[in-house]
Amino acid sequence: LLAYNAKDAIANLRAYKLFTEAIRKDYGEHTSKLSDVCFSHCNDLIWQTVIMEEQGVPFDIKQLTAVHDEYVTAMENLIALVQEKHNFPLQSKGSATAKNKIVKALVEKYDVETDARLIRTTKTKAISCRTDNLILLKEFCTEKNELALLTDFIEYEKVKKIVTSYTGP
Repeated sequence: LLAYNAKDAIANLRAYKLFTEAIRKDYGEHTSKLSDVCFSHCNDLIWQTVIMEEQGVPFDIKQLTAVHDEYVTAMENLIALVQEKHNFPLQSKGSATAKNKIVKALVEKYDVETDARLIRTTKTKAISCRTDNLILLKEFCTEKNELALLTDFIEYEKVKKIVTSYTGP
Protein backbone atom coordinates (compact mmCIF):
# COMPACT_ATOMS: atom_id res chain seq x y z
CA LEU A 1 0.00 0.00 0.00
CA LEU A 2 2.83 2.37 0.83
CA ALA A 3 4.48 1.78 -2.56
CA TYR A 4 1.15 2.37 -4.33
CA ASN A 5 0.56 5.61 -2.42
CA ALA A 6 4.06 6.84 -3.26
CA LYS A 7 3.57 6.08 -6.98
CA ASP A 8 0.15 7.73 -6.92
CA ALA A 9 1.59 10.87 -5.27
CA ILE A 10 4.38 11.07 -7.86
CA ALA A 11 1.92 10.60 -10.73
CA ASN A 12 -0.34 13.33 -9.33
CA LEU A 13 2.54 15.76 -8.87
CA ARG A 14 3.68 15.16 -12.45
CA ALA A 15 0.12 15.64 -13.74
CA TYR A 16 -0.20 18.86 -11.72
CA LYS A 17 3.10 20.14 -13.15
CA LEU A 18 2.07 19.31 -16.74
CA PHE A 19 -1.36 20.87 -16.17
CA THR A 20 0.03 24.15 -14.83
CA GLU A 21 2.70 24.33 -17.54
CA ALA A 22 0.04 23.87 -20.23
CA ILE A 23 -2.08 26.63 -18.69
CA ARG A 24 0.92 28.99 -18.52
CA LYS A 25 1.79 28.23 -22.13
CA ASP A 26 -1.77 28.79 -23.37
CA TYR A 27 -2.81 31.73 -21.18
CA GLY A 28 0.38 33.40 -19.95
CA GLU A 29 2.22 33.48 -16.66
CA HIS A 30 -0.23 35.75 -14.83
CA THR A 31 -3.52 34.15 -15.87
CA SER A 32 -6.35 33.87 -13.37
CA LYS A 33 -6.72 30.23 -14.46
CA LEU A 34 -3.85 29.44 -12.06
CA SER A 35 -5.65 31.03 -9.12
CA ASP A 36 -6.73 29.13 -6.03
CA VAL A 37 -10.37 29.70 -7.00
CA CYS A 38 -9.91 28.02 -10.40
CA PHE A 39 -7.98 25.09 -8.92
CA SER A 40 -10.63 24.67 -6.24
CA HIS A 41 -13.39 24.70 -8.87
CA CYS A 42 -11.53 22.13 -10.99
CA ASN A 43 -10.95 19.95 -7.93
CA ASP A 44 -14.64 20.18 -6.96
CA LEU A 45 -15.70 19.12 -10.45
CA ILE A 46 -13.36 16.14 -10.45
CA TRP A 47 -14.55 14.99 -7.03
CA GLN A 48 -18.20 15.51 -7.99
CA THR A 49 -17.64 13.28 -11.02
CA VAL A 50 -15.98 10.61 -8.85
CA ILE A 51 -18.84 10.75 -6.32
CA MET A 52 -21.43 10.47 -9.09
CA GLU A 53 -19.58 7.46 -10.50
CA GLU A 54 -19.40 5.79 -7.08
CA GLN A 55 -23.10 6.43 -6.44
CA GLY A 56 -24.01 4.86 -9.76
CA VAL A 57 -25.18 8.05 -11.44
CA PRO A 58 -24.80 7.24 -15.13
CA PHE A 59 -23.55 9.61 -17.77
CA ASP A 60 -25.86 9.45 -20.76
CA ILE A 61 -23.39 9.56 -23.65
CA LYS A 62 -26.18 9.93 -26.22
CA GLN A 63 -27.59 12.93 -24.38
CA LEU A 64 -24.16 14.49 -23.89
CA THR A 65 -23.40 13.98 -27.59
CA ALA A 66 -26.76 15.52 -28.52
CA VAL A 67 -26.01 18.60 -26.40
CA HIS A 68 -22.57 18.89 -27.97
CA ASP A 69 -23.99 18.53 -31.48
CA GLU A 70 -26.61 21.18 -30.71
CA TYR A 71 -23.93 23.70 -29.72
CA VAL A 72 -21.70 22.80 -32.66
CA THR A 73 -24.67 23.42 -34.98
CA ALA A 74 -25.36 26.75 -33.25
CA MET A 75 -21.70 27.69 -33.70
CA GLU A 76 -21.76 26.74 -37.39
CA ASN A 77 -24.98 28.72 -37.88
CA LEU A 78 -23.38 31.79 -36.29
CA ILE A 79 -20.33 31.44 -38.54
CA ALA A 80 -22.59 31.33 -41.61
CA LEU A 81 -24.78 34.18 -40.34
CA VAL A 82 -21.85 36.50 -39.67
CA GLN A 83 -20.31 35.65 -43.03
CA GLU A 84 -23.59 36.37 -44.81
CA LYS A 85 -24.71 39.38 -42.77
CA HIS A 86 -21.36 41.11 -42.25
CA ASN A 87 -19.12 39.44 -44.85
CA PHE A 88 -16.81 38.54 -41.99
CA PRO A 89 -14.98 35.22 -41.43
CA LEU A 90 -15.35 34.06 -37.83
CA GLN A 91 -13.47 30.81 -38.18
CA SER A 92 -11.07 30.48 -41.07
CA LYS A 93 -7.56 31.42 -42.06
CA GLY A 94 -7.10 35.11 -41.32
CA SER A 95 -10.18 35.45 -39.14
CA ALA A 96 -8.15 36.36 -36.04
CA THR A 97 -6.33 39.09 -37.95
CA ALA A 98 -9.60 40.45 -39.31
CA LYS A 99 -11.17 40.45 -35.85
CA ASN A 100 -8.13 42.22 -34.38
CA LYS A 101 -8.36 44.92 -37.05
CA ILE A 102 -12.05 45.55 -36.42
CA VAL A 103 -11.66 45.68 -32.64
CA LYS A 104 -8.66 48.01 -32.92
CA ALA A 105 -10.52 50.25 -35.39
CA LEU A 106 -13.57 50.48 -33.13
CA VAL A 107 -11.40 51.23 -30.08
CA GLU A 108 -9.76 54.08 -31.99
CA LYS A 109 -13.01 55.32 -33.56
CA TYR A 110 -14.80 55.58 -30.22
CA ASP A 111 -11.68 56.72 -28.31
CA VAL A 112 -11.76 53.80 -25.86
CA GLU A 113 -7.96 53.44 -25.66
CA THR A 114 -7.77 55.26 -22.33
CA ASP A 115 -10.71 53.43 -20.73
CA ALA A 116 -9.39 51.54 -17.69
CA ARG A 117 -11.66 48.59 -18.52
CA LEU A 118 -9.94 47.97 -21.87
CA ILE A 119 -7.97 44.73 -21.69
CA ARG A 120 -4.62 44.36 -23.42
CA THR A 121 -2.59 41.24 -24.10
CA THR A 122 0.02 40.35 -21.49
CA LYS A 123 3.01 39.98 -23.79
CA THR A 124 2.60 42.66 -26.47
CA LYS A 125 0.13 44.99 -24.72
CA ALA A 126 -1.96 44.94 -27.90
CA ILE A 127 -5.71 45.42 -27.60
CA SER A 128 -7.28 42.07 -26.76
CA CYS A 129 -10.24 40.65 -28.67
CA ARG A 130 -11.65 39.04 -25.53
CA THR A 131 -15.37 39.07 -24.96
CA ASP A 132 -14.90 41.64 -22.18
CA ASN A 133 -13.58 44.14 -24.73
CA LEU A 134 -16.38 43.34 -27.17
CA ILE A 135 -18.93 44.05 -24.45
CA LEU A 136 -17.12 47.28 -23.57
CA LEU A 137 -17.18 48.38 -27.22
CA LYS A 138 -20.94 47.77 -27.39
CA GLU A 139 -21.35 50.54 -24.81
CA PHE A 140 -19.76 53.05 -27.18
CA CYS A 141 -21.03 51.89 -30.60
CA THR A 142 -23.60 54.13 -32.18
CA GLU A 143 -23.84 52.54 -35.62
CA LYS A 144 -26.38 49.78 -36.08
CA ASN A 145 -24.11 47.55 -38.22
CA GLU A 146 -21.20 47.74 -35.76
CA LEU A 147 -23.49 46.96 -32.87
CA ALA A 148 -24.95 43.97 -34.72
CA LEU A 149 -21.48 42.68 -35.57
CA LEU A 150 -20.30 42.97 -31.95
CA THR A 151 -23.47 41.25 -30.73
CA ASP A 152 -22.87 38.38 -33.15
CA PHE A 153 -19.18 38.18 -32.14
CA ILE A 154 -20.14 37.94 -28.47
CA GLU A 155 -22.76 35.26 -29.12
CA TYR A 156 -20.25 33.26 -31.17
CA GLU A 157 -17.62 33.50 -28.42
CA LYS A 158 -20.14 32.28 -25.82
CA VAL A 159 -21.16 29.27 -27.90
CA LYS A 160 -17.55 28.52 -28.87
CA LYS A 161 -16.55 28.57 -25.18
CA ILE A 162 -19.26 26.03 -24.35
CA VAL A 163 -18.12 23.74 -27.17
CA THR A 164 -14.39 23.98 -26.53
CA SER A 165 -14.49 23.99 -22.72
CA TYR A 166 -17.51 21.94 -21.73
CA THR A 167 -19.14 19.77 -24.38
CA GLY A 168 -16.20 18.99 -26.66
CA PRO A 169 -13.93 16.02 -26.22
